[in-house]
Amino acid sequence: MNDVERKPFGSMEEERSYWKELAAKYKECADNAQEELREFQEGSREYEAELEMQLQQMETRNRDLLSETTGSGRRSRP
Repeated sequence: MNDVERKPFGSMEEERSYWKELAAKYKECADNAQEELREFQEGSREYEAELEMQLQQMETRNRDLLSETTGSGRRSRP
């Protein structure tokens, strides 16, 4: 806004053109931010799914190891 206050417009057409260009610039910035957000959210969902899968695999592996340890401990007792 300071640029507008310091810059007198020669005509209504010049002022209209200025505001139209400024609006287009802000719209482009908003569109870019929206696209970045969409990409971030998509990446986050994929990463979350990958982590969930790894967690399930680790929990399964832990259960298997616990059952092997418990099972072999029972077998070795007389």
